[in-house]
Amino acid sequence: MKRLVLIFSIFVVIFGCGKKEESKKVSVEAIVEMGRRSQNKVFILGLDGATFNLIVPMMRRGELPNIEKLLREGAYGNLTSIEPMSSPVLWTTIFTGKKREVHGITDYTITVEGETKPIPVGSRQRRVLALWNMATVGGKTGAFFAFWATHPAESVSGFIISDRYDEEGIKNAFYPPGFEEEVKRYINVSDDEIAELTLRFTDFEYEEDFTDKYKPGTDIFEKNKAVAILRYHLKRDIAMMRASRYVLKMYAPDIVSCYIKGTDGVSHIFWKYMDPYTPYARYDDITGEDREHFGGVIEEYYRFCDEMLGELMPFLDDYHILIVSDHGFGPVPDEINYNMKSLLTEMGLARYEKGELIEGKSTVYVMQSDWSNRRSLRLNLKGRERGGMVDENDADAVLKKVCEALRSIKTKSGKLLFVNVENKGVQGVNKAEIEVEFNKDIKGSDTLMIDGREVGADTVLVSRGISGDHMPNGVIILSGDSIKKCIIGEANIIDITPTVLALLGLPVAEDMQGKVLKSIFTEEFLSRCPIETVDTYEGLAPKTVSTPQPLPSDKEKREELRGLGYIQ
Repeated sequence: MKRLVLIFSIFVVIFGCGKKEESKKVSVEAIVEMGRRSQNKVFILGLDGATFNLIVPMMRRGELPNIEKLLREGAYGNLTSIEPMSSPVLWTTIFTGKKREVHGITDYTITVEGETKPIPVGSRQRRVLALWNMATVGGKTGAFFAFWATHPAESVSGFIISDRYDEEGIKNAFYPPGFEEEVKRYINVSDDEIAELTLRFTDFEYEEDFTDKYKPGTDIFEKNKAVAILRYHLKRDIAMMRASRYVLKMYAPDIVSCYIKGTDGVSHIFWKYMDPYTPYARYDDITGEDREHFGGVIEEYYRFCDEMLGELMPFLDDYHILIVSDHGFGPVPDEINYNMKSLLTEMGLARYEKGELIEGKSTVYVMQSDWSNRRSLRLNLKGRERGGMVDENDADAVLKKVCEALRSIKTKSGKLLFVNVENKGVQGVNKAEIEVEFNKDIKGSDTLMIDGREVGADTVLVSRGISGDHMPNGVIILSGDSIKKCIIGEANIIDITPTVLALLGLPVAEDMQGKVLKSIFTEEFLSRCPIETVDTYEGLAPKTVSTPQPLPSDKEKREELRGLGYIQ
């Protein structure tokens, strides 16, 4: 790599009002030299969806001793999240210091030209360097485990376990390649261990074969599904904490970061059993027996995470410890969802089975779906989509016909199903060709008229299947020798990477949209390691950006995301 010229800071004083520092371009060698100023190491525990609304009451009852110790000895405060609060987007923001428009991860999945089924996002859709790349540039070793959108695992000075490590037949899930074999004894958690551990959380009699025995949507099916989700998270989170313990013991990298997914997943599913004031609970038939089975699951998961953190503490004496969540949690404000896939199937315009498009029998298909009242559609075009049905010469006419059919749908009382249907014409790569906006005045009790037939609106208005959801205030707790005991006034998820870089003695990039939480550092640390800046880290480490290719396990990944309420 060609050595860049180091430009020393030039300060210009204007009328005595202040100083302005010119931007700096530095070499990799200069960044490494800056990093030598600090011997700090950092352990980051990512607790997805963690909220002080649960942590504080549990601490007061003495139920989270390890988290409480860190909080009382260090800095803590609310961590403001950013809309839309999708976990892959937020964790990428946390680890880049840049917003979604810049880093490129915008949802759980991405629609790719030629593919009618969305593909889970990965590291090659991220357009900028992440903390693990920057640490490598700065001569620091690191380990990052199971964070969203990290597959395929990137080449770093250290270790990566990608978010898709546990999918059958997946390649490039670990870095370095030999690390999978090295760590597999720690991350292969047996089903028997999980079955026994589950009894700590609930006494509900889980049935392994529930998907064969019961119909989806029935009470017994949904309760078994909830326990299956609990078991899934336990298995992953135990594996990642054990992997963290292994690398801390054997390698003690400069930065170790472990992602705990279950605090989010169980909160989505079990909130209605814990919180009697949840809107969901007001019309869901939850019994006292249900609350006995499931009411303690979420808090028990927090206790379990605190215990796992305690098991790591003997290896963290030389580390600053950062606990961070991408968002907070609370009851679902509006659990109604608009199922465009069901509507298209009812209209004969598409066919879906278990959420998956049947390509050879569909004229249009739904692109990525969020939980708003807007949806984007695209033609299943011959020569463009796999299994395309619409001839290119007929595309404009078909779009017009589909839009007219959508605009014609009303309730028996005359209310339009859509307040807007926009025909955008045939578009380029990954762009909507029809955009619709559902009428929020439509109720599940309404009757829709579709092509002269009466269809219950509950075909389209369905439950999201979750009772807890993301809230703006997450959690930040940071403890260590270089950190003051204080309450952090204002902090945003975008501030995490700049702050960690400063703690490691590495320069902060001026093209980052976040800031260093400078007020939490001790004067001794700041005098020894004043915060330095560089123009950017981009270009100082390799970064592959490419269109994702379908993987054999994508269907199972989509099913997992649907089961957790992340996608439709």
